[in-house]
Amino acid sequence: MNVLFIISQIQKGGGQAIQAINLAEHLIKKNNRVFFLTFKAKKRSKEISKKLTKFQIYCFNLFVNYLTILLAPFLIIKIKKLVQKWKIDAIQSFDPHLSNLIAILLGKKLKIPVYCRTGARYREFYEDKLLKGNILTKLIYYTKIPSILLSLLEYYTILRTRITISNSYHILNALKRSFLLKFHNFNWKIVPNGVDLKKFSPNLKIPSKISEKYKNKKIILYIGRIEDYKGIDTLIKALAIVYQKIQDFHLILIGSYSFNYLYYKKLRSLINQLKLLQNISFLGEISHESVPFYLNLAEILILPSYSPARPILEGSPNVILEAMASQRVVIASKIGGIPEIIQNKKNGLLFEPRNYSQLADLLSSTLENPKEFSGLAEYGRKYVMEKHAFQDIANKYLNLYNS
Repeated sequence: MNVLFIISQIQKGGGQAIQAINLAEHLIKKNNRVFFLTFKAKKRSKEISKKLTKFQIYCFNLFVNYLTILLAPFLIIKIKKLVQKWKIDAIQSFDPHLSNLIAILLGKKLKIPVYCRTGARYREFYEDKLLKGNILTKLIYYTKIPSILLSLLEYYTILRTRITISNSYHILNALKRSFLLKFHNFNWKIVPNGVDLKKFSPNLKIPSKISEKYKNKKIILYIGRIEDYKGIDTLIKALAIVYQKIQDFHLILIGSYSFNYLYYKKLRSLINQLKLLQNISFLGEISHESVPFYLNLAEILILPSYSPARPILEGSPNVILEAMASQRVVIASKIGGIPEIIQNKKNGLLFEPRNYSQLADLLSSTLENPKEFSGLAEYGRKYVMEKHAFQDIANKYLNLYNS
């Protein structure tokens, strides 16, 4: 089978991109051919195509924003010939806006079935970008015109998709409750995120340049964007309480702060104020290939997200599944689709968003009694092997394409 993947951008460390690339790899192993169409990150596309010889990538390298959506009908003219040349049997898009619009228009012209995978509500991400911009973008946001247009686009594309694939019931239910879609039935299927169990496993040999740097430290790890809704300030406040009893911990924060530099500066100031400079370090963005080593180095992976205004930003975070596969204790806030993955006190620990005293108690208990919580990590690995192994996830996608 020849499958076309359409994804708005292939960015370093992006959750959707990681899922798309890993899914493509596993489909190729099953003697299928996968072609990628993307609109950004030409350099990243070249890196990927070097690794996968059966992988063909066409990149427009456009600046992806609201205006790019208006170009969709014109892009189709150029894409159509490529798709005919590749003899595509199914089109898989990876967001319900630009990618799915391109997929729907292509599918309609060439009579090819379209499947849309959505792991998050992208409208909220676009709105956040406007809110964090300048005065003009904030004014545009408050007109609500972008939100209305994106809702209409979401409505148009999802109703014309053969099957909408979601990685969590939380995201799916949010779609069903949206203003226009709640009046219509649409075909949907839950297919969870997958994990490469060979890449993410316990007892990996950690490169000495990583292990030596944090020798004799109890490592707490955060991986994700450095943004306010990720709740990193809650984690830092919790660690200030933990420090009163335990001093030999070290928090490693991995992720880009280019999305919200002001928040990064605020965190730096908070760390200095709470006198935790020796216990916390920012590594910035790292390659996804290095993530398994840091997970093996850590005792705890933490995701302290919150978002009272937009509680649907966390769908099914890859990093939680990767940490479970690496047999680490996972502590996360009870938000979005996270409780669908973490069964509290069985394969991980949950706490109420923004409750740093509750988080401090969980961190202290886990650091002081690691053996007591090792069962959580072991069950987490078993859970991921049963529910999220990528070879099984690839089979689920193939079954949908062949249905």
